[in-house]
Amino acid sequence: MSKKKQPAAKKTAPKPQQNTDVTPKESIWVGMKWLIPVLLLTLIVYAGMFSEDKQFTNWDDINYITEQPLIKELSAENISTLFDPETQVMLNYHPLTMISLAIDYSLGYDELSNTLSIAPFAKTNIILHMLNVVLVFIFLYRLSRGKLWLSIIAATLFAVHPMHVESVAWMSARKDLLYCFFFLISCIVYLKYLDTKKYSFLLLTFVLFLAACLSKAMAVPLPFVLLLTDVFYKRKLDGKALLEKVPFILFAVWIGYITIGHQQNAIGEFAAYSVGQRIMFACYGFCMYLVKLVAPVNLSALYPYPDDVQAGFQPAYYITLLVAPLLVASPIYFYFKEKSERANQLLWGTGFYILMILLVIQFVSVGQAIIADRYTYMAYIGPFFIIGAFSHKLINNNKYKNVTIGVLVVFTLICSSLTYSRVEVWRNSKALWLDVIDQYPYEFTENGENVTVVKRGAKSAYKNIGEWYTITKQYDSAFMYYNVLAKAETQDAETWSNLGNIYTIRGELQNSVSAFDKAIKYDSANYESYLKRGVVYSFMKDTNSAIADLQKALSLSPSNEQITPLLAKFLIEAQRYKEAIDLLEQAVATSPNNKSYYAQLARAYQGIGNDEKAAQYSAMAK
Repeated sequence: MSKKKQPAAKKTAPKPQQNTDVTPKESIWVGMKWLIPVLLLTLIVYAGMFSEDKQFTNWDDINYITEQPLIKELSAENISTLFDPETQVMLNYHPLTMISLAIDYSLGYDELSNTLSIAPFAKTNIILHMLNVVLVFIFLYRLSRGKLWLSIIAATLFAVHPMHVESVAWMSARKDLLYCFFFLISCIVYLKYLDTKKYSFLLLTFVLFLAACLSKAMAVPLPFVLLLTDVFYKRKLDGKALLEKVPFILFAVWIGYITIGHQQNAIGEFAAYSVGQRIMFACYGFCMYLVKLVAPVNLSALYPYPDDVQAGFQPAYYITLLVAPLLVASPIYFYFKEKSERANQLLWGTGFYILMILLVIQFVSVGQAIIADRYTYMAYIGPFFIIGAFSHKLINNNKYKNVTIGVLVVFTLICSSLTYSRVEVWRNSKALWLDVIDQYPYEFTENGENVTVVKRGAKSAYKNIGEWYTITKQYDSAFMYYNVLAKAETQDAETWSNLGNIYTIRGELQNSVSAFDKAIKYDSANYESYLKRGVVYSFMKDTNSAIADLQKALSLSPSNEQITPLLAKFLIEAQRYKEAIDLLEQAVATSPNNKSYYAQLARAYQGIGNDEKAAQYSAMAK
């Protein structure tokens, strides 16, 4: 008798690994509770922003805020002008940023004392940064499908990292904070769109993208971040997924076109460096931002280009030529080879960093710095995501939990301490530029009258602190820093003009003339240098030279009412009465209410013996 066939044993599904995260509903609230101490820590490390010594700096704050006419009144006309694509402020088109500054201006300006308080600007920057901390948490929590530790760790690092101080403590960096705010909300809403497939969320994503771009043009990579997020979620990149990004890309192209148009004068001449050198600069910046992510030391408001390109680069530049491509390629290779969650996380984090840093690595030179701390404000979210994901996995493993938490706590405390100190550097112009000069000083060797530059420093820092000392009437200190640039034979016309002013104040008139000669040599179209040199010539009793300079100044600035009466005065003193009369009668034709012109005409006519005309203009001058 045959044995009964036994039924095959049922295969039991493997037990899912225990998820140590709480449920999504709990997780968001637990996360918010964790964010409270993070936000308090943020306030502590940025406490210097509320100091009574906190001042606007003379680095862009003047043109953005203190002397910017478009923000002094929140009128419909000014708002309309700000939204005009032809309007640029500091070579940028960012109307929403300027409106936010205008609101703070209205809160900080005191008409009675004619003073502007920095407090509203500083408070707004802090509030925006703290809101961005919360948004980083929400975005990465939603993106990671509820990984609490990942989101908290990334948000904490975002909150206290020293590389972010420049964007928060510098009032002119408001655009970084504001575009990040709209950018992150746009990304959060897009995740909602992916979950619900409701086009209303996609439309809102686009509207928020517009707001981000109108805050700063660096928001233009957002449509590619959305595509990267599609890949992260394994979404099929079919026609629909690509077509919905078209409006984003078209608007990004339009913003890019406007920005390039405004920044043409700031873009360095491409021929100044070879293509190979520019690739090296780009690789160096790409890698150095990551180095400063883990070792945020020796930070500076300015990182000058290499001192002498012809003499060769430091080894670090050559190393980054190899490292940068490896950092870009490795996540892609790892993603296709392993197809795991960690490979997916690595791809998204690296891709986000690349997209957000790509526009500001100096392949095409804009400005005088090879890297800038503020460019990491948004870009670091990618690496923070990777750090958070890796730490999240270790914390959920009891074997590594305590060590991981310990390392993160220590690193956070180090970052917090460095950030607290860095905020102090941004207290005022003097502290800021002395910090830069301390890291990038000029060095010379002197042999009699022969001076050789051994190391070139941060030219802008010497110039800016010289300007600050001049404004505060500390002329000897100003002279000391300007003189360093003079010894280095700077070709900056403004520096020579400023040095000429100080020589005039010091009574060194011949040196003043020599300085203005250099200013005119390097910028012959600037009327102020001719005007100032003309005044110095008048002090030297060289009236004819003074007249020649003022005539040149007037030809460069014909409508300048400061030049005409001074030139007329010198012409009368030189008894060149006919020239003075011709000049003044032309001036009267355009400015008939300027009585000083009539008084000078009376003197000129008296000089040629026309007493009738002299009496007529003398009466009109009263």
